[in-house]
Amino acid sequence: MIDWLSTYNYDYAIASIPIQLIIIVFYFSHKNLPIRKTRVFFAVLFSNLVMTCADIISCEMNVLHKEISLPFLYGINILYFIMFFVRNWALYEYTAEECKIRKISPGFMFYLMTIPLIITILVTLSTPFTHWLFYFNSTGYHNSVIYSILYTTSWFYRITSIFVILVTVKRNQMSTSISLIAVNSVLMIGLVLRKSFASTLIMSYFSVISLLIIYLASQNPDLFRVRKIDLFSDEAFSKIIPDLIRKKRPFECLCICIQNFATVNTLYNSYNVNLVLGQVGKWLLRQFPHCTIFYFREGQFIILNAHNKYALQDRIDIITDRFSKPWKYKDFEISFTITFAYMPKELTMDSVSTAFECLELGMSECSLPFKTPNSVVIINESYLEKVHRTEQVARAIGKAIKNRSLMIYLQPLYSSKEQRVTAAEALARLHDDELGFIPPNEFIAIAENNGQIIELGRQIFDETCKFISEHDLDAMGIDFINVNLSPTQCMNENLADDLLATIYKYNIPTSRINLEITESSIDDIGTIRKQMERLSNMGLRFSMDDFGSGTSNVSRLVELPFTIVKLDMALVWSYFRGTSKILKSQIEMFLNEQMKIVAEGVEDEHMANELVSLGCEYAQGYYYSKPLPINEFIEYMNSNSHVNKTK
Repeated sequence: MIDWLSTYNYDYAIASIPIQLIIIVFYFSHKNLPIRKTRVFFAVLFSNLVMTCADIISCEMNVLHKEISLPFLYGINILYFIMFFVRNWALYEYTAEECKIRKISPGFMFYLMTIPLIITILVTLSTPFTHWLFYFNSTGYHNSVIYSILYTTSWFYRITSIFVILVTVKRNQMSTSISLIAVNSVLMIGLVLRKSFASTLIMSYFSVISLLIIYLASQNPDLFRVRKIDLFSDEAFSKIIPDLIRKKRPFECLCICIQNFATVNTLYNSYNVNLVLGQVGKWLLRQFPHCTIFYFREGQFIILNAHNKYALQDRIDIITDRFSKPWKYKDFEISFTITFAYMPKELTMDSVSTAFECLELGMSECSLPFKTPNSVVIINESYLEKVHRTEQVARAIGKAIKNRSLMIYLQPLYSSKEQRVTAAEALARLHDDELGFIPPNEFIAIAENNGQIIELGRQIFDETCKFISEHDLDAMGIDFINVNLSPTQCMNENLADDLLATIYKYNIPTSRINLEITESSIDDIGTIRKQMERLSNMGLRFSMDDFGSGTSNVSRLVELPFTIVKLDMALVWSYFRGTSKILKSQIEMFLNEQMKIVAEGVEDEHMANELVSLGCEYAQGYYYSKPLPINEFIEYMNSNSHVNKTK
């Protein structure tokens, strides 16, 4: 039991010190993100620890005011007050960094919020002469006329922090906002109790709780690392790039893409491959000590260089030479085949999403199977244009969804049995006031990637059902209309409920709808089977779309309730070009399974007649008609131009 000199209760303060030291040790046991938020958090840790120690020491020394020199007494007390003010400011700065408030006001807010800190530090430093904050006399230490500035500035920074959180809440993740509100709420409770229990050094206890919240929520280095490889993750990349862009610091990136990653992963299993990738990461860290190294996914490394010591493009030969030799770990060795994507400093990035998308495009090109090993993809202005075009199209899709301005075109399906068009496929079309007509293969791919495809598909299905309800299909000779389902839609657990609700809304027969599903949608066969069986029981039919373009095998397809198979256009064309004869055997196989067959890409009479002779019941292509707007489709069906198109 320690006999303290003063009457203060140090229990909370002393208990907080080892916790602070543990946080500091763990925090610096790994490399941290080289961003301002990291430096601000260090300022919080340092100022809080020094403040706690100075608080205890000053309270003890103040009791011995007659035995200790006055300069020392003023010095230790001034240190406590300065660290108290710095910690208040640093906690606000951390909140501002986390909330990205400088995107709204880059410099003004920083200078404005630093003014109270500067004033309080000047007041504190002048105290030995002015006695404004505290003073010593024959009876010892005494608080002075503006001592309450501690509480005034503390409440100012806490209330401003809460205001910043609330202003930016829509732009931040909910977990970020909650953790920051918790941090500032804990500190405000501490301020109230500090004033109520003046003889207990309680503020350090609440400070350490706030530090733990920050550390666990967003400053733990492991949150931004791929632990199996021990490198920064893509999440870390998304934190670092905005810091560089805001400071207008040029940077370059070199991506190393392992082409044979899938093969290696299969041969050696992911555990062993990760061990070897860890060796690759260590080698890269040694070779590029001034750079930041990231591991994205599936054998993709990124080297970020934001200094001028050397250009990454000049170091490609070193990497190529090392990867020409096997990587060894314990009793096994692995050889990697690599390609590169290089983004130069001259390419100006305006946002992290732009940088990320440019790198994604470059890495996607690197991963193409025909890419020459060790080749370099240069990410140039054309990639920026693609990214900006993608952003524009995404906005156009969002606007069309909001305004419900998506259109359906109908492309006829010709029945060789009936010798006329008996069905049609509903196809999404998008026209934007600024961009004009946007090709479907472009906007659908973008909608798939950003999640807009769910609502887009829902509206196209709604428009199709609306068309069926408003027109007499029997009078036109139309039996059913095909509607495409994207892979993302097929993974939606509520798919069947959504589709049936729309059908019931328009009160149309379920037999009028035929749903088309691509091979790529059947990765999760359990989920898709559940959806298909329910819809089939309600009278809807299914087509396998674009068969031959994916990787699904026939044995999996026959497990599902498909009644029609659509042969991919590329498969059909390769048969007529003489480059592949597999089409004939595939048609025979599906006929043996009692499936009806649709051939896509029919462009002339010869193709049409040949496909009929092979056993295709339906055909679709420009020989019959291109996709038509609704009014033109109705005119087409009312004419006789779609009759007797095959012999």
